[in-house]
Amino acid sequence: MARPLGEMSRKRLMRLMARLTGAQGGGRYERVCDMASASGQEAIASLLPESAGLAALGSRHDRALWVYLNEPALFRRAEQTLLMEMARYGQFWRGYAAPQGVDVEANALGRMGFESRVGRLFENGDAYLELYGRRAGEEGDWVTQAALYRSSGNGAERAPVLEAVILYDARSGMLEIIAMAPPRAEVIAALFAETLLNAKRALAPLWRQQGIRDGAWVAPAHRAFPVRGAMGWCDEEGWRPVDTPAARAANEARWRALAH
Repeated sequence: MARPLGEMSRKRLMRLMARLTGAQGGGRYERVCDMASASGQEAIASLLPESAGLAALGSRHDRALWVYLNEPALFRRAEQTLLMEMARYGQFWRGYAAPQGVDVEANALGRMGFESRVGRLFENGDAYLELYGRRAGEEGDWVTQAALYRSSGNGAERAPVLEAVILYDARSGMLEIIAMAPPRAEVIAALFAETLLNAKRALAPLWRQQGIRDGAWVAPAHRAFPVRGAMGWCDEEGWRPVDTPAARAANEARWRALAH
């Protein structure tokens, strides 16, 4: 069951999406304030090595401002990470069971194939995929995140516009996507899996939203996946988080039994 965002969080998410897609301008103050929040600091930390030493910079605002001024690419990726974490399980989110154990960042040919094919979804046929790694969850597992851009405008006025943020966990095979245009999410995810993950069959959606108001989801496949550092169980009744060792062991046993 998806947990609905509070009204303040929903407004913050929509402002963040508007800034990242260029639909609404965002000055330094608004961007730095977002990343100075507790969730913004977690997003920045997930992209940095353990020894980055940002804690020595003082306040959260000082750290966010330093990254904004000195590491603009890192700041942009942190904003995308914040978007993924805030929008997870909401109306813009889709999740799929994908092939496991694929080194996406090493697949240069797959990336070019993806850019070529996904570009046909856009008016000018131009798309660019930026791949980078980050830590996810309380255990800090390394995952691959991707930002899909399309070009907007003509000639010298062309500018990259964020179209989707994709997260792939090679260990579990979990593929997540936040699409700015939700109807495109399934197609983008399928192309990503086919070209970059060498998927040979259609993706199995983990949760499909039945209605934004009731937040109900169904899952066609019995499979356990790590979520926010814990484990959860996903079946026809929806999502049930697991937060105790005993419950984790019971659901793991159930998963193994269903797999045979």
